[in-house]
Amino acid sequence: MLKRRIVIAVTIKTNMIHRKIKRISTGSKNLDDLLLGGIETHAITEFYGSWGAGKSQICYTLAMIAALSNENEKVIYVDTEGKFRPERLATNSNWLSNILYVNAMTTPRQEDILENSVIRLLDNRLNTISLLIVDSIINNYRSEFLGPSNLPERQQRLYRLMELLSRMAQGYGIAVVVTNQINSSHSCTISHKSNSTGGNVMTYVSDYKICLRRYNGDRIIATIVKSPFHLENSTKLVLSEKGIDDLQ
Repeated sequence: MLKRRIVIAVTIKTNMIHRKIKRISTGSKNLDDLLLGGIETHAITEFYGSWGAGKSQICYTLAMIAALSNENEKVIYVDTEGKFRPERLATNSNWLSNILYVNAMTTPRQEDILENSVIRLLDNRLNTISLLIVDSIINNYRSEFLGPSNLPERQQRLYRLMELLSRMAQGYGIAVVVTNQINSSHSCTISHKSNSTGGNVMTYVSDYKICLRRYNGDRIIATIVKSPFHLENSTKLVLSEKGIDDLQ
């Protein structure tokens, strides 16, 4: 009887969690369909690919849509590469007031922002956060922890940070999006399942992994390679003045 009660309690709790899950549109019907409706809350979604594959552009578009969809909700955008260019999107910049932007160009600053500042914002009931973007999660670690001797510390600190993001997503019910780079010895066309920087740490903690590969000018293939719900599948996108768009 006790075992049955525990099973029922777990089922109820699981169902309650599922009822709270929301999805944020990426601005692309093709990409939303690939993700069964958009970026999921309570989860980490990782976009990875080579330079120019559209990772930041997807983040800009996603931030704009989330900021415009509800004036009472904020978006946190942590930029580790100093490339945040919202003016590349729409001419209407009213949505920028709903984005809490922070530049984090070193590993200590990135960790401090996520471990302290972001937690305080999430705990502050005056601010309702719907989306947290870290673009990119790996940049500082990759440039500061060079050589095989520093790899164990890099991976340990990266794992701690990713676990923190996972707890944020699940505990506060927000959507977390991170961008990642690829190992220089691989490409998405060779081994898109295993070539994102960060190795098993990123693969284990991320709930969704989407590989972006640019081809033929501004065209992009987005392939979902990890998901608790999806089979591996791909869709085609195109970069445009408004961010990302569907390739017909």
